[in-house]
Amino acid sequence: MNKIIKNWSYLLISDISQSIIGFFAFMILAVKLNPEGFGLLNSYLALATLISVIGVNICNSQVITREITLNPKSSFQLFKKFLNLRIASFFLCLLILISYHFFYINLDNKIFLSILFIITATIFWDLSESIAFGHFVTKFTTIILVSFSFIWFLFVFSFPEENISLNLVIWIYALLFLSRAAIYFATSFFKFAKPNINTTTSTVGTIVLMSLPFLWMRGIGSITTQLPFLLLESNSSSEEVGYYSVGTRLVIPVIIAITTAMKAVFPFITKLYKENINDFNAQVKDAFSFILIIGSTISCLLTLTSFIWIKLLFGQEYIPSINVFNYEAWSGVMLTFDLFMATVLVSTFRQKILAIITTIDVIIIFPIIYFSSEFGAEGLSFAKLLGSITLFLFHVLMVQYYLKIDLKSKQFIYSCLYFIICVCISFFQFSLLIKFSLLTATLILFLNLKSSPFKLLTNKIALMYKAKY
Repeated sequence: MNKIIKNWSYLLISDISQSIIGFFAFMILAVKLNPEGFGLLNSYLALATLISVIGVNICNSQVITREITLNPKSSFQLFKKFLNLRIASFFLCLLILISYHFFYINLDNKIFLSILFIITATIFWDLSESIAFGHFVTKFTTIILVSFSFIWFLFVFSFPEENISLNLVIWIYALLFLSRAAIYFATSFFKFAKPNINTTTSTVGTIVLMSLPFLWMRGIGSITTQLPFLLLESNSSSEEVGYYSVGTRLVIPVIIAITTAMKAVFPFITKLYKENINDFNAQVKDAFSFILIIGSTISCLLTLTSFIWIKLLFGQEYIPSINVFNYEAWSGVMLTFDLFMATVLVSTFRQKILAIITTIDVIIIFPIIYFSSEFGAEGLSFAKLLGSITLFLFHVLMVQYYLKIDLKSKQFIYSCLYFIICVCISFFQFSLLIKFSLLTATLILFLNLKSSPFKLLTNKIALMYKAKY
């Protein structure tokens, strides 16, 4: 338990620092580049991310972490297999980018190279991080990420607005991305990939087979995360991409604590599933409730005040981003539930089931995203929220059916009810004072319920504190 807290703390420090630094960096960029330039930047980054999905999932990160965790004495042999697969996936990504360049949009040479550098960096950073996580080490991620985030911020902050350009921004970003990946790759290789006993029976073929469900579900899953940027640019305008980019990037604080916890917890819940299935089920059940109550509280506070701080930080140009953020913040709560469900399914070796669930998700959500992109950033975000709530109901049924975890308890029902009330409060057409009063009253009510999820959360924290001290 102490190691989980330690690893989560490292990742939390890393993601919070990176998020804060990145927040101010992209805020400055949004102002310096204006909505159109900022929209184009995010379209290029979305393209790089879409192609990178293939590069990192032919040999999936969770498969890498799981194999290293279960076979630590075979790290060197596994590293060579993983590296060969990642090199092969790099050339496949290069072929896709070249095809896009010649057959769809003729990219500027500097933009083309920048996207290629970002893809390369993503492929090898992910490999290095996955191996380190397999050895229960997260501190290297923290040190490298925070250092390079600060360097990126210094560039964005110090460069004169009159001399800044989209090409220069993406070029510097790509070079920094590539540099940090090279440093982590060297660190991971010399620290963990030492010749040792070969105790694993996994071959290149079995690794690819284990990764294929991830490749499928991450590929189609990226349709809901990255494709909206490209659809908005195609069906609306670059300015709408800019508004959407601001709204979606501001959601990061809503999901940061939970997603970093998932990274740190994944190796441990894999072991817990093997060692104690009853304890595993109890912990997972509690975690689903925590996600809803923590995510709902943070989202409600952020959306109640978004009309003040978004206008203050970004100026009048980005007022259309306010409603985009409000819708995306609540979609973010649903997303954290989905991510944890995925983590649990993977840790229990049910990635094929997860691939099927993800496929159904995309069949449901893709038409919603495609047709709503014609209505700009706000219309797209509202449609995504409705779609994410629909998928949440579907996922609750899947958790009960495949994991045999009963979510019909008072604790989980109260968590769902709390989510609904917070959503209603945030969208009520009342004054800010009345909204905060309603939120306060709701908190007091749920704190005093017999099966309150808040009481469970405080009890868990108290037990963790006693175990540590």
